[in-house]
Amino acid sequence: MKFKKGMKVVKILHGGGLVSYGEGIVLRVDKYGVWLDNGGGNDPSGPFVNGIMQGVFGFWEEIKPKKSK
Repeated sequence: MKFKKGMKVVKILHGGGLVSYGEGIVLRVDKYGVWLDNGGGNDPSGPFVNGIMQGVFGFWEEIKPKKSK
């Protein structure tokens, strides 16, 4: 998967036997992975490596490019 700055993505959170969905925008891509924009004054989410970010206590999040309509 190739992510680029400004790309719209679908965020998928897995954990506790549940799955939730949201949307995000790629802020930057660097040697550590992909970082998502959380708005002004907020730290970015990431890094996502190969589209996956490990969480804590069995939670993990993945991102996929949002399909255009």
